[in-house]
Order: sequence, then structure tokens, then C-alpha cells
Amino acid sequence: MKPMQRYIHYLKLILLQLFAVYYIAILSIGYLSGGTTTSAYFSDELSKHLTLKSEIEWGKSSLEYVNGTTELTCSTISAAFRNKQGAGPMNTILRFGIYIDKNQKEGDVLVTKDEIPKRLAPGESYNIQYDLSKYGPGKYIIRVYQEQGHPGNSMPPSDSVQYDGKCSSVEQRIQKSSNLEDNTKNSESTKNTKEETKKNTVSDQVEKPIKEVDQEGNKDISNTANDEQESKEEVNEEIKQKIQEETTEETTEETKTENRDKAQNQNKANTNSYEDKGGNEN
Repeated sequence: MKPMQRYIHYLKLILLQLFAVYYIAILSIGYLSGGTTTSAYFSDELSKHLTLKSEIEWGKSSLEYVNGTTELTCSTISAAFRNKQGAGPMNTILRFGIYIDKNQKEGDVLVTKDEIPKRLAPGESYNIQYDLSKYGPGKYIIRVYQEQGHPGNSMPPSDSVQYDGKCSSVEQRIQKSSNLEDNTKNSESTKNTKEETKKNTVSDQVEKPIKEVDQEGNKDISNTANDEQESKEEVNEEIKQKIQEETTEETTEETKTENRDKAQNQNKANTNSYEDKGGNEN
């Protein structure tokens, strides 16, 4: 680089530095001269912005503890919390804390935090469960944190449980496995009972039509036998009538023959009597 070009380059740097110093000085003087007014303006604008942001973020949700739902199963504490009926929906995922009651002086001491994994609609509840085995014996409670913008410093607590530290997570898994086996056996027993009931029902449904068919068949056989008996009786009656008619006809013929013979004999007698009378007169 030539000496003249190098001189011009340094001159430009110096001018830029002077301009920067001058600009900073002007801003500083203006801020100091404006004093409290400028600071109050920015403070008010920031406050309005934060208030508006809080109002936008808070969906009017409000969590509460569902009374009587706190339980301790082995080393797991559980409790149900609900988004109040008539409140707004949760806009964000909320957190909860596990607290231990050390003593009256210290009060509840935070042990750990975790998240409620879903956004609760108004009236919807969620059962929080947490394993206490790694924290040792103590008196524990669960507290939920409200959504940002919720009025007050509300952190609804559950009922407290006393954990003695004797039941570990391993024992808990064994207990759950045992409960699962019992539930499986009960399910299988219930299933077998249902299948047996179903079989009996199907058997009854099958046997019933068969019985009805048998009864109908017996009725048909009985009706057929009755019809045959009636037919036989009718035939026998007809035969009897024919025999009677033939007997009557034979009797009538015999009677006619006898009458004819009697008439002939009477005529002969009359003729002989007449001839006898004629001979006497001669």
C-alpha cells in the first residue's frame, strides 16, 4: 500500500471513531436531560406490554385438587387435579412439584418438579403419579402450578402421605407383576365362565328347536294314527252297513218267498175246497 493511501485509510478510521463518540455523547446528554420522564415512559410501556402478554397467555384455566384422591401405593404417591368446571382451557403444559414436609419451621420443601403431560379442558382431571423411592422416608405432598397470568400465587396441594421408605421401586414392580397375574387369572376365569355360559345358551338354543321338532313330530304321528283309526272305523262302519243291508235284503227275499209260498198253498187249498164242494152237489 502506498503512503498516501495508507494515510487516507487511517484518516477515515479516525473520523468514524469521532462520529461514534459524538453520537454516544448526544444520546447520553438527551437521556440525562430527559430524566424521570423518559424512564417512566419506558417503564409504563413495558408494564403494559407484560400485562397484555399475561392476559393473552392465560386461558382462564384454574386447577384444583380433587378431594380424597391422594394415595400411596408402595413408594408411589398419586393424586388427581382438575381444571375447574366453568374455567377456560389450558393454553400451556403446566408443571407440578413434589414437596416434603421437613419441619414446622421450614414448611414444605421442594424435592423435584415434573410436567402434567396434557392440557386439561374445563372439568377434565388428571391423576399425577410419582415414585418417591429415591427420596427416602418422609411426609410428602403434590402441588400444581397455575398457568402464567393466573391471579395470586395459587399452588393447590394434595393431601399428605407418610412414606416409610420400605417399599422400593423393584418391590413395587414385583407387586404390580403379582397384581397383573391375579388380574390375568381373574380375567381368564371370567372369560371361561362367559364361554361356558355362552355354550350352555347355544346348547339350549339348539336343543329347544329339536324338542319342538320332536313334539311336532309326535303330534303329527299321533294325528296320523288318529286319522288311520278313524279311517278304519269308517271302513268297518261301511262294511257293517253293507252287511246289514245285505242281511235285510236276504230277509226280505225270504219273507217274500214264504209269503208267495203261503199264497200258493192257500190258493191250492181254496181250489181243492171248491172242487170238493162241487162234487158233493152233483
